[in-house]
Amino acid sequence: MLHQNPIEGPATTDEALLKRSLAGEPELFSQLIERHRRKVYGLLWRLCGRRDDIDDLYQQVWIRIWGARASFRGESRFTTWMYSITLNQVREWRRQQRPQVALDAIEESAAPGPSALDRLLGQARRDGLQATLRTLAPADQEILLLRYQTGLSPTEAAEALGISPAQARVRAFRALARLRTLMKGHQL
Repeated sequence: MLHQNPIEGPATTDEALLKRSLAGEPELFSQLIERHRRKVYGLLWRLCGRRDDIDDLYQQVWIRIWGARASFRGESRFTTWMYSITLNQVREWRRQQRPQVALDAIEESAAPGPSALDRLLGQARRDGLQATLRTLAPADQEILLLRYQTGLSPTEAAEALGISPAQARVRAFRALARLRTLMKGHQL
């Protein structure tokens, strides 16, 4: 029976949980939060790097998703929509911040486990990779993290960023080339 255990059965897709949370079962929204906690936190970590800011942003992201859940049309996957909201929160946060390049703010203990991007460029360079990623333009950071850390396809990354899939592929290729150049220049 579908309602005996909300974690099992056909209603366990993200989209179904979101729909059911709107239809009178708001407690199911917590399952979405738990299911995607590490994904959202990991993206925020890689884009921001300061634990205090990340904790605040994390809460803001889920508050915004909760408030906007009725506007989810289902034209894309929930995760694509979630990453789009997460990126918008980071962009808003960046506009409010003073420019700062404080790479010493990286806290080793809060870093999530290795991602596909970490493995792509070598685990031994992980610390240097994080520092170098933060020196890239925000648009480059976003496309690289969406494609390689979250594993979104070019089409899904394009939806999250509001650009065409062709633009997403080109942006990812160019950003990866810039990252590699910077890493070679720093002998990471």
